[in-house]
Amino acid sequence: MHSNRFHAFAPGRSGLSDRLARGGNAMRRAREFGSSYTRLRICLAVFSVALLPVAWVQAPSQELVDPRGPVAGWVGKTLVNDQGVQAVDYRFALSDEAPWEPQWIWVAGAQGEGKAPLAAHFRRDFVLPAGAQVTSAIAKVTADKVYRLWVNGHLVSRGPADPGTDEYLFTHWSHQWLYNHVDIGPYLHGGVNAIAAEVFTANMIPSFSLGHGGFAFEASVALADGPPVTLSTGPDWKAEAIQAYREGILAELKPQPPATAIRGMLYDARLDDPAWRRPAFADKDWAAAGKIDSIWGPVKASQIPEAMEAVWPVESIGPATDNVTTTAPFFRIGHAIRIAGDGGFSVNFDRVLSGYFSMKVRGAAGTVVALEPTETHDGHPMRPVQLTLRGGETIFEYPMLDSFTTIRVTVTHATAPVEFEDVQAEFASQPVVYRGSFVSSDPFLNRLWTTARWQLQLCMQDHYLDSPNHQEPIGDFGDYLIESLENDYAFNEPWQARQDMRKFAGILDNAGSVNFHTSYSLLWLQMLMDYYDYSGDVSLLLELKPTVYRLLDHFATFKGANGLLSEAPNYMFMDWVMVDGFQTHHPPAVIGQGYMTAFFYRALEDGARLARIAGDTARAVQYEKLRAGIHEAFERELWDEKTGLYRDGKPFQNHQKDPNWLPEDKDIVTHTAQVNALAVLYDLAPASRQKAIMDRVFSTAPLNVQPYFMHFVFAAEDHAGVFDRYAWTQMQRWHLNAESKTFNENWFGGDWSHAWGGTPLIQMSERILGVTPAAPGYAKIAIRPELCGLQFAKGVVPTQMGDVSVAWTKSDTTFTLDVTVPEKTSADVTLPETELQGPVLTIDGKKSDFPLGAGAMLSLASGTHKLILEAR
Repeated sequence: MHSNRFHAFAPGRSGLSDRLARGGNAMRRAREFGSSYTRLRICLAVFSVALLPVAWVQAPSQELVDPRGPVAGWVGKTLVNDQGVQAVDYRFALSDEAPWEPQWIWVAGAQGEGKAPLAAHFRRDFVLPAGAQVTSAIAKVTADKVYRLWVNGHLVSRGPADPGTDEYLFTHWSHQWLYNHVDIGPYLHGGVNAIAAEVFTANMIPSFSLGHGGFAFEASVALADGPPVTLSTGPDWKAEAIQAYREGILAELKPQPPATAIRGMLYDARLDDPAWRRPAFADKDWAAAGKIDSIWGPVKASQIPEAMEAVWPVESIGPATDNVTTTAPFFRIGHAIRIAGDGGFSVNFDRVLSGYFSMKVRGAAGTVVALEPTETHDGHPMRPVQLTLRGGETIFEYPMLDSFTTIRVTVTHATAPVEFEDVQAEFASQPVVYRGSFVSSDPFLNRLWTTARWQLQLCMQDHYLDSPNHQEPIGDFGDYLIESLENDYAFNEPWQARQDMRKFAGILDNAGSVNFHTSYSLLWLQMLMDYYDYSGDVSLLLELKPTVYRLLDHFATFKGANGLLSEAPNYMFMDWVMVDGFQTHHPPAVIGQGYMTAFFYRALEDGARLARIAGDTARAVQYEKLRAGIHEAFERELWDEKTGLYRDGKPFQNHQKDPNWLPEDKDIVTHTAQVNALAVLYDLAPASRQKAIMDRVFSTAPLNVQPYFMHFVFAAEDHAGVFDRYAWTQMQRWHLNAESKTFNENWFGGDWSHAWGGTPLIQMSERILGVTPAAPGYAKIAIRPELCGLQFAKGVVPTQMGDVSVAWTKSDTTFTLDVTVPEKTSADVTLPETELQGPVLTIDGKKSDFPLGAGAMLSLASGTHKLILEAR
């Protein structure tokens, strides 16, 4: 393809209804099943305020069902509109089942050097009595690495939930394999049924593996009449190593100099019979599955819901080569995209998505189609795929989660015209409801809040991701600390944080309290205490208490002769900035001592608090004594009277031998915003200095802090009482990309789906609306709004007790605050400082003689209240 032959196809109409029309296949799939198990499952991709359901009846078992997502087995409905994707009426309950010890199977003889396939198929037919009524059928499913599961041709599950492993230190994992629960009842019928699974072991799959492929399944099918039917993996299953999948260079994407050759998945549809998922498939040439001894141990149920999925409509087609013919609405019946020979086009969505991409195409056997998903129209593909068509119709869905705004399609070796019936995006995330909200007098802040919510949702998969583009293992608790707080204010879904913290505790317990990003272990503890404060769940604190104690004892060994953490093995991760020639992703000790000591100082406070909750008074006293010594050392070693700032560290205090990720020290003096913000935030700096320190920090513009660490800077501003002065200006640094409708990972680059930069959502809900838990689980609520130069702000903060509603407005003569406090709780309200002269306070229509002044706090019972401050 040559770029000068490309042109864009733009639709003739605009607006929501037209985008819905262009989506074509987007309104999929409501299924209605005619049995005692009847239910309607709606997976709508509707770009409209109103739902427009389209139901279809389950195809007879002898017909080939479209094998792609959205996953049919998710228990709930989805609502898709301009806001995003939400769950409707979904059900989730924690499983208290005992660990499962299944019989694992694999392809007989297909393991060992050079023998392991990238993918394997497993299937089993079984018979239910004619007219059988299924009353329940819950399956347990797991695999190494990942699986896709079909029942009678319907895709019902993807999994399992990742067990959790550290980044780069891949031998450090949680030592707890997980399985998924799947409701398969709606897809069963009287007669022959088929369970079919595809298991991937490919290196390109960013999930953890113990190095041996495996698959395990178990279900008990209860019938209204007759005994239950039990299904479990064993030698009565058939298995086949699949040669259709390979990894390699996508040779048809040119030019391809060796240094820039694009690697990805290669799939040859000619080697994969699509009917294998169907009942009564002729599998006589398949071998019996081989039973294998378990290396995975007892398997526990994943404690998060299955992901919700929904098709997202296509926004536009283009650019395209001159031999491409199409008409809007794209991919509707009679509106296939046709390429007369080799050529290509791009499929564009209106924002970056997390999920799966697929296509349905007709073309001659041997035609090659390359798909390149990218987060921006001209971006580099992270997970491209090259397909060879089988002839006739080929349906393909890429088996890995990815993030994309555009899918570039390239056709080569075409001996006849190629018709694309669709190129589809199946959005996927954890099920959420948009309970939280924020609207203010600043349209940019409003967009930034909803953008951060969307970017967070992209990262809510089988664990919190740094991004669906990178998909780093579960070692990035600096990211997850921020993401979990965003979740608290946007969705209030605690399950993911709970499971992730357990996984990471398993990693720490099995790796001597070591993880790749050294400082992130301390932020795991911060996240644990935040989880307690926002959820009120003390059980997780007590469960993970031994891990916390071991972690703090381990970090105490880093304390050097100067009283700081000067003997750490390294100082990852500080921030993505350059300081005096050093990259602070892994700074030298002279730069890293201060910030890591500050994080440890805060961790000791968290540890002492946890110990007192658990009744471990002696342990709490031990941590408090250690804190006091660190406080004294921090002041003695790092305060620089001349600059009025704390220095980052002192040189040549670290004596690690053969360290990794620890540059050699230099005799330098630096005073980063990072260490000074933490000194203020954690009260290492005396209260009398804190405002002056923050003023000096902001005297350097632009601030040398990336979006991630701005989370701590904003908190320090608030702690020092200068949030109202600086926060609005700093939030203007976030740039919203018009293509992806998201912000960048860092100011200077990175991906467009990272959620660690979403702290403005937290700041707007926690500080501008002013809502925080005053007691764990919001048993008491604190409301302390910051005005930040705005004329009004309103929104909702979801809590375990119910939604907290806050709306305030200000004028030259009046400040009004409307608050709704949920039942069975109360709120402590601190009114903001205003420029009103001699204000008079009215509460719910009655004048109050409550003494006003800095920090004055009044209590409100549950219910709706109006507070008015009027100038005299």
